[in-house]
Amino acid sequence: MKNNRYAHILIFSFLLILEGCISNSGKGKRTVNGQVVNNSSTVDKFHGRVLRDNPVILSGNYNLPADTKIGKYLLHAQDYITSNNTLVGSCQDITDINNPCYRVYQDQYSPPLISSDYKWAFPAETLEFNQVHTFYHMGRLIETFQANLNTYYKLLHLDSFGSQKTPSYYTSIPYSLYAELGHWGSLTTLQGYSNSDVENNSSFSPSDFSIHMGYLKKYPQVKMVHDPSIIYHETGHAAINVLLNLRNTAHGSNADPLYESELGYLQYDEGGAINEGLADYFAYTINKRTEFSEWALGLLSLSRPLSEDSFLHIPGISTDPAERLSYPAYLTYDPNEPGVVFEEIHVSSMIITHYLVALTEDFMNKCYLSKPNAIAYVHNVISETLAELGDLTSTGNSNPAFTVNLSSPYSHDFARVDGSINYFNFSQTLARKLLTMYASGNRCNGYNYSKDNIETLLDAYGLLLFSTYNDNGGNAVTGHLGTNTSITPSNRLKAVTIPKSKIKLVSGDGLVSGFIFDDRTEMQNALKNLTGSLQATEISPYIKSSLPRNNGNGKVSPGELVGIAFNLFNSSNTDMGGIQLLANDWDHMKNDKPCNTFEDNFPQSAEGAADSSAEANPSLVPGDCNYITRTLGNEANEDLYPVCMVEIGDDDATKWAGQEKLRQKLGLEPHLCLSGDATKTRDCFVRILKGADHAWFAKINANKSWEDSAPRAKDKNTPAFNYSNIIFFEVSEHIHPGTTFNCRMRVRFSNCSDCFTDTARSDLDNYLDYEYTGNRPYKIINFQFVVTD
Repeated sequence: MKNNRYAHILIFSFLLILEGCISNSGKGKRTVNGQVVNNSSTVDKFHGRVLRDNPVILSGNYNLPADTKIGKYLLHAQDYITSNNTLVGSCQDITDINNPCYRVYQDQYSPPLISSDYKWAFPAETLEFNQVHTFYHMGRLIETFQANLNTYYKLLHLDSFGSQKTPSYYTSIPYSLYAELGHWGSLTTLQGYSNSDVENNSSFSPSDFSIHMGYLKKYPQVKMVHDPSIIYHETGHAAINVLLNLRNTAHGSNADPLYESELGYLQYDEGGAINEGLADYFAYTINKRTEFSEWALGLLSLSRPLSEDSFLHIPGISTDPAERLSYPAYLTYDPNEPGVVFEEIHVSSMIITHYLVALTEDFMNKCYLSKPNAIAYVHNVISETLAELGDLTSTGNSNPAFTVNLSSPYSHDFARVDGSINYFNFSQTLARKLLTMYASGNRCNGYNYSKDNIETLLDAYGLLLFSTYNDNGGNAVTGHLGTNTSITPSNRLKAVTIPKSKIKLVSGDGLVSGFIFDDRTEMQNALKNLTGSLQATEISPYIKSSLPRNNGNGKVSPGELVGIAFNLFNSSNTDMGGIQLLANDWDHMKNDKPCNTFEDNFPQSAEGAADSSAEANPSLVPGDCNYITRTLGNEANEDLYPVCMVEIGDDDATKWAGQEKLRQKLGLEPHLCLSGDATKTRDCFVRILKGADHAWFAKINANKSWEDSAPRAKDKNTPAFNYSNIIFFEVSEHIHPGTTFNCRMRVRFSNCSDCFTDTARSDLDNYLDYEYTGNRPYKIINFQFVVTD
């Protein structure tokens, strides 16, 4: 799995190592009872032996018992490991062994394994073997990744004499890539830990650029490192992180990890699912098989198929276009338990992996490529796609008129929530890259991979969700100018889109609009997870970690930390996928008064709405209700406001207003607001926890609520909640019971016809980036609650 910087930080057991320097000078026979003896007497200098694949594949036995001695699958042939005396590896232009491309240890607490005779052969059941095995297979993935990237870079930027040339098309791979060492995170060393104390799992952590290989709890002798596909997968996450930040490092952008792009921020979101799908594809680039982890995960019945041809699938799934693994129908489908609903990134990832494997095969068939060359072509498309989507410099590619992620320096905050990566923008960007790179100029091995080919394959996976290729980007000035290629409507057969009007909050007598969590122990655990994983870093100084005021009454009370999972309803006849509910600050108020210029006209003028009667629509005046900020509220007179407004009574009526108005009325000192900062009082009484200010739901079935579509808890009567479904609220102890709040949130979903496409335009272009900080791409969701003792 991908363990992003916001996932729980693992604490590893200390494994005492008495001696880090090891000599392999013992003598031994070549074989014992026909099994290879793996020690230094049987290998040459710089060599050792590893498993060339996992034990299931090497044995041909898919029912191989867990207690199998893996040493029997070692070959007499030696494997080159390294000419260094520790397990450190170089990659393209990074050769300093003191600051290498990658290195391997036993665990976080152990010294490096040192071979005094430069030989790397150890018995297969030893910790030393596991380190060598991890190093070798990490190197295979890194070398393949670097070779493909370097070949593509030269094709783009260098002529036959090695001199710079102008690329044949706009590219996201910058000429400065190698000069700035952007091809490997600017001298960041990938740390591999071969024997981490992680049960039934392995993970990648971008916060310290490391991979952690675990073991099976039921079969502790089975280590994840014994299955090379898992090593490729986790190392693939590192390669994905490099590609996503490729333009950031190549342009010398801020190297602070908190200002890097992430592909996935929560326990479940579509960026995370895409990340897992790409990592599975990286494993496929090495072993070229359509099943992932037949050994380690196979023993847990968790092996994943990578193509519809896989024997793991249920009947009815095939490579026929009508039976492909399509979006959103199969987002919650696990072939190991096909009757159970799963909201989990590895499950949702399979759609993207199946598509990429199918694209590889389509390149082979349409462009007459070998499988390795077809994989390289797909690798090029992935590189271009991720480099653009993750670009925090906002330039996106070499087109000077094109921009992405709003504008620097606001791009990081924008990309985290409003501009987060999902199946819509990933598919659209990848399609545009395919169109640019291979649909013309005979650049697909002397052929063209046509626009129809691009669209029909995407549609077979339900991913032709867009109306145009968004050639012109999202720039506020140039984003609607120039070329904007439309799809061919007749190519869209399986991909069905739904208007945003079809999603709403469940309401009515006896129906549940939201599930409120305020139990002290539950919320202590949630707070520990959110802060320990760095998902949430701005906790109010007045919300103590012990949460003494949380009373567990299932209501919102003064002084509590409260979690709410909102129950959304899909009123259409089509399943919705990739639902994102946003509760982050946005542009919806004017001078502390709520604007009523949105589709619900809430609140009315008599209820305290800001006066916009004299404004143009749209307005070009910052501060107006009909003006949408271009810089995340950093223009003069322009601000982003928290989602929650408050009802305030005066002499003759009650009116809705910003929370600062209530603070003034109560005479509360500014420093007593939840921020603890006297200059930040707009969310004085109710504050959404940054980092936990948006929620994701994998799928809502047609004419169903999320409650009725979600995975089930053990009691089968309630949804199985995870932190990604929940928005967290800090509630001030200074609120008077009986005070009413209205939180004005926004919602969108990936197969939405008008959440990303501006249907008011005749050319059906995308919304411009800045518009995602306003209301137009979203359905507004109002949630009211009364603070109760």
